[in-house]
Amino acid sequence: DNGDGTVTHRKTGLMWKRCSEGQIWSGSACSGSANTYDWKTAASLSSSSSGHNDWRLPTANELLTIVEYQESNPAINIAIFPNTSGSYPASSFWSASGNFINPQIFDWYVDFSDGGVRDGITGDAYQARLVRAGQIFSILGFTPQTGVEPNAVITSNALKVSGISDATPISIIGGSYAINGGAYTKAPGTVNRND
Repeated sequence: DNGDGTVTHRKTGLMWKRCSEGQIWSGSACSGSANTYDWKTAASLSSSSSGHNDWRLPTANELLTIVEYQESNPAINIAIFPNTSGSYPASSFWSASGNFINPQIFDWYVDFSDGGVRDGITGDAYQARLVRAGQIFSILGFTPQTGVEPNAVITSNALKVSGISDATPISIIGGSYAINGGAYTKAPGTVNRND
């Protein structure tokens, strides 16, 4: 607990806002009603609260790090994230992860009624909880990259990504990566266009 309405997850280094967007941290709880957004609006959210200006929508994998699997309705630690609804659809939070089958229509959200990841229609109205720093990508040495041109190469300590499209899903969990739903590995490798 950082004492300012944020918490830092020790295992991932991710810093989370304790309140959903639209709610206000009162020093001990989240007051007010959470806002809901379509996916495009949620994906563009940012904030400069708590002295940081790099708040963003988390990926689905990042949201899963705060699921409390021994709980339900909500499947989250309510002492850390108070006033989180446990009933669908109010328990649903958009992620920044697009559904690679048709990202213009479907994107992933986490339903904190049970901790499940589901694909939602981009126009659906769900909540948002912002995160900053310590991205899961940093486990492999990635730093956030924007505006990467086709055929550009970004190299980490274990993975080289070369001009792939946004539709190619790379999943990263605990220092291992998987491409297009394949097996997870920590081996160095290269992802080429259309892999």
